[in-house]
Amino acid sequence: MMKHTLTLLTALLLAPLAALPAEEKPLSAWQNLVRTETWTEQWPDASGKIETRNVTAEVWTQATQATLDVQGTLHIPARDKPYYLDGPIVLKSGQKLTADATAEIRLKPGCNTCMVRNEHVVTLNT
Repeated sequence: MMKHTLTLLTALLLAPLAALPAEEKPLSAWQNLVRTETWTEQWPDASGKIETRNVTAEVWTQATQATLDVQGTLHIPARDKPYYLDGPIVLKSGQKLTADATAEIRLKPGCNTCMVRNEHVVTLNT
C-alpha cells in the first residue's frame, strides 16, 4: 500500500511538469516542409518601367503552419531572402505569431488569398 501511495504521490507532483510546453524549435527546424518554386513577378526597374522577372524562391506556408500547429507559437526571424506564402496561415485561439521587424513576408503572386486569418472564418451570403 505504501509503495502505491508513493507512486501516486510522485505522479501527482510531477504532473505539472508534463504540462509545460516543449522547447520551442525555430522555424528553420521545419525546413523539410519548405518547397522551392519558380514563377514570374512584375517589378519596376530603375526608371519606373514595369518589367517581368523570373523568381525562384522558397514557399514557407506549410513549415509556418506546422510550427504553429505543434508549438502554438512562432517567431519568424530576419533573413536575406523573403519568406513566400501561397496560402493563409491559420491562427487558432491562443496561438502567437511574431516576426522580426526586418523579416520580409510576401504572398506568392496569383494566390488570391490573405496571408493570415483566424481559424473560425464567418462568410456572409451577399
